[in-house]
Amino acid sequence: MKKNKTVSPLELSMARIISENTPSEVVEAYRALYTNLMYIPIGSECKKLVISSASHGEGKTVTAINLAYTVASTSKEARVLFIDANMRDREASKLLSLVEGVEGLSDFLSGDAKAPTLSSSVYPNLDILPVGSPVSNVTAMLSSGRMADLFGYCNSNYDYVIIDTPSVNGYSDPVFFSNHADGYILVCKADKSDLHQVHDAVEALGKVDARVLGFILTDATLPKVANK
Repeated sequence: MKKNKTVSPLELSMARIISENTPSEVVEAYRALYTNLMYIPIGSECKKLVISSASHGEGKTVTAINLAYTVASTSKEARVLFIDANMRDREASKLLSLVEGVEGLSDFLSGDAKAPTLSSSVYPNLDILPVGSPVSNVTAMLSSGRMADLFGYCNSNYDYVIIDTPSVNGYSDPVFFSNHADGYILVCKADKSDLHQVHDAVEALGKVDARVLGFILTDATLPKVANK
């Protein structure tokens, strides 16, 4: 008997990245999300959004990548930057095959370069800032003055910046973007996310005056509509 191939979590996540084979209803759901974001009053010309979650494994990284893809493909004249700011598990860079030997966020924050080293994407108007080289002290790096330099660069060169971070309750990393980002979007997973943990995440962000713009529900099963 032929054994079924075991599919890794990384492979499952890769299968959810938007491509030409993605079902149209999924693509339309992300376009609806993009449209909703357009109606949120954000004063800055460069809209900088942090995508996070209360806990690990709720689908935030795939959501962040797909949102960046959707903005770039829907608004083709907009300049879009996706930042993998999760120096813990580096999932976004793994999904985008931008890990081994590829410079990125950590290299810019720890160096003297005037501009970060970017990678191209499947969309000509979407740049990617990978996570970069492994670091030993993530907190010190994210709290450095180079963060202001990074977002000064973003303000001058992009219309949208989508930032993927670790979960709020897992690490303090997401709060270091509160002085630079226009707001946070928290991803919640149907039948998994704990309301108490989501509340704790919102409270933690509130303590640093971060603006929570809304929530995204992943893995929801739509009820079947009975035929009339």
